[in-house]
Amino acid sequence: MDVTDKLTLNLAKCKTDYAVAVAQILTKTAQQNTAKNALIQATKEFRNELVNSLQLIDAEHDYEEGLLDSINRIYMQRRAAVALLSATGKLSLSAIND
Repeated sequence: MDVTDKLTLNLAKCKTDYAVAVAQILTKTAQQNTAKNALIQATKEFRNELVNSLQLIDAEHDYEEGLLDSINRIYMQRRAAVALLSATGKLSLSAIND
């Protein structure tokens, strides 16, 4: 395996990692919206005394965990973008979008 093959494989890997990172952001955003809706529902139920405070705290925890995970996925996507830019040798958005 020569250097050209290794560079080609690295570029393919970086493109795949970036695509996966973008897809994970979309997935985490949907999960975050679900957790937000669950928190809103738990808050309404708590106000009407249909659930106890522990269930409300669980809903808040799930929402905050979802926010943190979304931020982490955005960070990982940015790292994948930098790796892709490094692999292409270009510092432009066209290198990512190709």
